[in-house]
Amino acid sequence: MKRIVVYAMLYLLHTAFVNAQTMQPYSVDIATPGSFYALQKQPLWCWAACNQMVLNAVGIPETQEKQVLKLFGQLVNRGAGGNYELARMPLGGRYENEAGETVNVRVYISYGRFNDPLVIIDHLKKDIPLVMATKMHGRVCVGADYITDGRTCKITKLRLLDPAGPSEQVIEYTMQQFRDEGLIGFMTIDLQPDYTTINK
Repeated sequence: MKRIVVYAMLYLLHTAFVNAQTMQPYSVDIATPGSFYALQKQPLWCWAACNQMVLNAVGIPETQEKQVLKLFGQLVNRGAGGNYELARMPLGGRYENEAGETVNVRVYISYGRFNDPLVIIDHLKKDIPLVMATKMHGRVCVGADYITDGRTCKITKLRLLDPAGPSEQVIEYTMQQFRDEGLIGFMTIDLQPDYTTINK
C-alpha cells in the first residue's frame, strides 16, 4: 500500500512539473493605437513618423518636422540610415508632456539580445510602443503574441502600425516573417522625471 502511495505521489509531482514546463500563449496590446498613428509626411520620413508615434503615445506632443529639424537642422526629405543610430539622436532628450510636466526621454536600442522578448512585452504592458525596422523601412510595434513557461519567453507574432499607410490599420506579422524581411532589432524609450524643474 505504501508503495502505491509513493508511486501516486511521484506521478502527481511529475505531472505538475510537466505542466509547469508547458509553454502557454499570451497576448499584449496597446489599447488605442489609432489615437497616436502618424502618416509619414515625406517619402523618407518613416523614421520621423515612427519617433512621433512613440512620443505621442506617451503624451508628448512631438511632430515629424521637429524631429527632422533636430537631426538635420533643416526640413529635408532625408532618411536616417539603415540602423537606429541617427534616429535615436532626436528621439531622446528633454520634453514637455501634455500635462505641462518636463520629462527626460531615454532611448533603448537592441540589435538582438537574449532578453529582447521580455523588454518588448514589458514596454507594451506599459503602453509604450517600439520602433521596429528593416534597413529600408520602419514600423511601430503596438502588440505581440508570445509563449512562455514562466522562465523563457518567445514572441510569435507582432502587431504594427505602418507610417507609409494607407491608414492606421494594425498589420500583423509572424516574428519569422519580419526576420525574413530583415528586421534589425528595435528601439524604444523610457521616461524619467526631470528633477531640475521641480519647484523648490
